[in-house]
Amino acid sequence: MSHVLIPLDGSLGSEKALEYAEKMAGAGGTVTLLTVVNLPPRHVFNDASNVLSQAVIADVWGVHGTNREERTDEVARSIVTHAEDYLRRLVERLSMSGLQVNTRMQLDIRPAEAIIQSAHELGVASIVMVTEGPSSLWRRAFGGVTAEVVSNAPCPVFVIPSAYEHSESQTETVQLEHA
Repeated sequence: MSHVLIPLDGSLGSEKALEYAEKMAGAGGTVTLLTVVNLPPRHVFNDASNVLSQAVIADVWGVHGTNREERTDEVARSIVTHAEDYLRRLVERLSMSGLQVNTRMQLDIRPAEAIIQSAHELGVASIVMVTEGPSSLWRRAFGGVTAEVVSNAPCPVFVIPSAYEHSESQTETVQLEHA
C-alpha cells in the first residue's frame, strides 16, 4: 500500500496516469487526484476593451449575468463546479478498484508549484503524471511543468509520455514486474 499523487489537467491524455497509479498504490492504497484551476483575471470582465474576451468566456461557460462583476463571479463558480464534477467522476471510477481516493483542487497557482506543494503536504510516496502535449521550442529549451516537477519533487516521479499508447499485454508486464 502506498499513497500516489496524480496531477490532472482535465484532458484524456492526463488520465493515462490513472491506471499506472492504481497499480502502484496497490490494494488498499491511496491516490490523490490533483487539479489546478486558474480563473480568468478579473480585469478581463472589468475592462471595457475586453468585450470580445468577455463574450467568449461568457459563451464558453454559459454565463450571461447582467453586469461584469456578476459575470466574473458566475464564470468562476462555473469553472470550479466543472472541475469538481470532473474529479467526482474519476473518484467514482477509481473507487470501484478498492482504492481510497482523495481529491485536491488548487486555485490560481502554477501547476508545477501545486504538484510539488501537494506532494510535500500529503507526504506521498510517488507522483504519476503524463507529459504535456507537443512541446514548443521554449519548453524544449527551458523545460515545462514535468521538468520542474521532476527536478523539485520530494519523491519519485513516474512520467508517462503523452504520445504513449500501451496494449493490454504491456499492462500485464507492468503488473508482473511490480509484484
